[in-house]
Amino acid sequence: IRELLGGSATELFPRPPNVIANIRLLFGRAQIALDGEEHQQNKRMLSQWLFSEAENAKMADPFNKVMLDFIDRLESEMNKNGEVEAYYSAELAAADISAVISMGRTYNALQLGYCPQLEALKICDKIFLNRAMNKKWKETEPKEVTEEFEKNKKLIADTFAEAYEQIKGGAKVDHNILAHMIEQNLSHRSAKCPMGEVPTELEAISNMVGFLAGVGNTARMNTIGLEMMAQRQDVQLKVLEELHMVLDGKTPEA
Repeated sequence: IRELLGGSATELFPRPPNVIANIRLLFGRAQIALDGEEHQQNKRMLSQWLFSEAENAKMADPFNKVMLDFIDRLESEMNKNGEVEAYYSAELAAADISAVISMGRTYNALQLGYCPQLEALKICDKIFLNRAMNKKWKETEPKEVTEEFEKNKKLIADTFAEAYEQIKGGAKVDHNILAHMIEQNLSHRSAKCPMGEVPTELEAISNMVGFLAGVGNTARMNTIGLEMMAQRQDVQLKVLEELHMVLDGKTPEA
């Protein structure tokens, strides 16, 4: 299992070309759309940032800002309605977390109560999954569905392409993985590959689409945590103990 999860699965069980082609319609050249050595190289490049304690530590303040917005939204909804729909707010929080990781700024989803990029992804994802179940989708898909997919995919791609140009141009934003990918691209430029590689610009932008696609899982984890704390006092105490130890350096009894 460790060997497969470590990356050899893409070599031992390569996906059919038509499957890869379908994935790339939405995800371009993101990690999920690569196989073999390209997959391994991209994974190593991302892992240098994602699994670095030093890099993770720099995300504490940006994450804290998102969580404060999350708490404000939950409190506001509770005061207004007497109850909270946890998942909806958790999904907005997950979108802002994804944006902070990807490009060093939020979508302001929690403050606005809406995230156009996330809604665009949901539309694309539904069409993407329908295509995956229909090998003849190019023949049977209505024209308006194809246009809807392309319109919403463009909204997402434009968001990340703009962020790429801004950060490449020196924009002052919070710590983020896009800056790391741009650094890696610049360090892999040569006479043979003047535009850079691992990642290419397309791969960097595509990876951010992949990060956005993980919003649902983040939202579910946040929601489960809220539900557990709402239902069980012992979970609340465990969370408080950990906060005391990590943030204040205090013992659990304090």
